[in-house]
Amino acid sequence: MVSTQRLFELESLLKAYHAAQGAQKTAFKDGVLKEIKRLRWKHRQFKKSAERPVAIMGQTRGIKKATLPDATAVSEMATSIEAKNFFSRTFTIDHQ
Repeated sequence: MVSTQRLFELESLLKAYHAAQGAQKTAFKDGVLKEIKRLRWKHRQFKKSAERPVAIMGQTRGIKKATLPDATAVSEMATSIEAKNFFSRTFTIDHQ
């Protein structure tokens, strides 16, 4: 997440999460995720959720697996990002 304004509430939740021990960590984690969701909703351009690919039998339809032609060709995979006040992006990591 990137913002031109400090995200004080998110900062305090993250500090509390890092300082928490045991079961408290789970409660703070839920608070952090809720705050991220709130911020993303507040700053979204479209107020209606977009249709997402559907997982069927462990596979996601509509998404092709990325192939890297050359690990040194990062600039070919880079995406230019422009935003006025706020930007967030979600990445899904396929752990294999």
